[in-house]
Amino acid sequence: MKYLCVFIIFLCSTTYGAEININPNMEPETAYTAIEAAVSGDVVVIEPGVYKFRLYLRNKGVIIKGKDPVNKPVFDYTGMNTDVFPGTDVATLIPWALELYPRDKLRLYSNWAWQIQANDITIENIEIAGARQIGGGAAIYIGPLTIYDEYVPKVLIPKNITLRNVTMRDGDEGLGGMGENILVDDCILAGNGSNSHHNAYIQGGTITFRNSTFDRAYATNLQSRARITMVENCYFGSVGLSAHNISIITDKAEATRGVPFVQQLFVRDSLFSGERNHINPISRFVTVSNSNGADGWKMKFDIELSGNSMTASDKSTWPPDWWIAAIHFVNRPNTIGFDALIKNNEFYNLSELYHVDDLAEIYDVTDEENTFIPPINELPPPVEGCMCEVQSDGTILISLGEGTPPLPPPEDCAQYDLNLDGVVNPVDRAILLNSGCFNSRLEECLKYDFDNSGKVDAVDVSLLVDCYK
Repeated sequence: MKYLCVFIIFLCSTTYGAEININPNMEPETAYTAIEAAVSGDVVVIEPGVYKFRLYLRNKGVIIKGKDPVNKPVFDYTGMNTDVFPGTDVATLIPWALELYPRDKLRLYSNWAWQIQANDITIENIEIAGARQIGGGAAIYIGPLTIYDEYVPKVLIPKNITLRNVTMRDGDEGLGGMGENILVDDCILAGNGSNSHHNAYIQGGTITFRNSTFDRAYATNLQSRARITMVENCYFGSVGLSAHNISIITDKAEATRGVPFVQQLFVRDSLFSGERNHINPISRFVTVSNSNGADGWKMKFDIELSGNSMTASDKSTWPPDWWIAAIHFVNRPNTIGFDALIKNNEFYNLSELYHVDDLAEIYDVTDEENTFIPPINELPPPVEGCMCEVQSDGTILISLGEGTPPLPPPEDCAQYDLNLDGVVNPVDRAILLNSGCFNSRLEECLKYDFDNSGKVDAVDVSLLVDCYK
């Protein structure tokens, strides 16, 4: 009998979680209650359709995913404040927070469409649209607190959050809050922002953005207070109010008073269009600043830019004495240094590699193997080496110069002549960069997927550039 009990215990310990199915015909309260009741090991599968309720996720180890990765379920909050929609009263769920902080220090309102206050959460194949709220809302908010001027206990910070193939669009903020080990993979953050809000505004530990698209931000595409911010193979489109795409600013949530503290940014293999919906063009792609500036906050910043392509606006659009740099080091009190490695990037239309405020502290910049290309309107006329010619018999040849026999071209070279002017040159590259097609599955974008990988990315840009190098 003793051995039988042991055997039964073993079986119980290997039991898999439940699958919870949600469809758009369910009553909102029934649906959000079922999702929020999921426990570790459970998988919530959401059918395509439109949903109009909020979620507060407080149980760890749950996977929530749309059933169809292409026809994603849409959580639509357009037209009303987020707190009007059905959902759990968040303030009643975290009374322990009131023991740590006075209520006026907490954001306990239902400002956020999806709020995560648990570890080991995965969200996949979801679209969240129009999350707005007086005072600021967000499509997905991680953690219960927004405190930028004092230490936050580690127990309050969610860990191991994965967002994959999630679209966060047209709200106050796409992604906000604080977490440890956050992965944002193959996601779209677009059209978010109002007042000073951004496509993403995040703080905490290590935050990784991979294979994702940032576009049409009202302010900044990505603002981070995280200790380590990783950006890999992403596309950055237009910004509005801000003159930069990425901003790294003081991590005010850490106990850094009086102690030197390092924040790191790594941007690799990403594309920046440099568009700005503003009277003035963009002036820097990355800005780094000790935004707090208070006595005792000793900040150091380490930055790496490698394998990126950054295209600023045509020089003819610049105001007098305008400058455009890859990185702007902003001077603030108690910033103790900037270190940057800038390597193997392509820069188009920059006036300087980096810009340092007159009173900035110690800085060290390593410039290795970067390529600078002048504005398109200042390029010399196309030479024979840039020509991609279709012959009368339908064959395609690249001419390498006068008196030089043509060599076999890349397969179907004509596809790189995007404006059909008979020449493959930086104009075609600019068309591709400004197409908004990076990491998109839209059918009209597939014409730019030159290597048939299923995604428009840096490889496709490289194939195009090879035609006129």
